[in-house]
Amino acid sequence: GGTIYGDIPPAEFGHSLDAGAGRLIPSMSVEQFGANFAGWLGLNEARIGAVFPNLSSFSTRPYFML
Repeated sequence: GGTIYGDIPPAEFGHSLDAGAGRLIPSMSVEQFGANFAGWLGLNEARIGAVFPNLSSFSTRPYFML
């Protein structure tokens, strides 16, 4: 615990991650986070691609220690 992955948006309205009406645009997808967790659990890259087919839609996949 105690670690935040992705970017924390500013505590104000009208910034680049503000979609309006209190909605925020995430800076990291569930696929990006889940793919790293799946790798930690032992899945190889081919299996990770099968489990997270939308992973290729993102330009980067951050690697971090869990």
